[in-house]
Amino acid sequence: MGPCPSRTEVAVVLCALNAAEVVTEQLNAVAAQIAAGDRRVDLVLVDNGSSDRTGEVFADYARGHEFIRLVHEPRPGLPWARNAGVRASAAPLILMCDADDHVLDGWRTAMTDALERTDLVGCHFDI
Repeated sequence: MGPCPSRTEVAVVLCALNAAEVVTEQLNAVAAQIAAGDRRVDLVLVDNGSSDRTGEVFADYARGHEFIRLVHEPRPGLPWARNAGVRASAAPLILMCDADDHVLDGWRTAMTDALERTDLVGCHFDI
């Protein structure tokens, strides 16, 4: 699968392994931060060789959102999955999140704004 068109300014890469039961909450949280018709943001969903319904959940969710790209990375391990997600996008800014997290409102904007000022950004976790 080739890179996204160059119009993309930021890609959110969400990786999952056997996360069918939990990933919808994170998908909704991320998608809520991408305005309808915003052609500058892509959501890259990477199924890291799941043996559950994660790929199906991703495919079903993608049908309702034009900004989603689906990637399958069969090699096990988060580094492989993240790298596959990055390769699937031509965006100059990449945000990473995991299937079992829940990003809060404003996460994408805060991370993107910070990445315009520095090369690497982390965020606060509430557990």
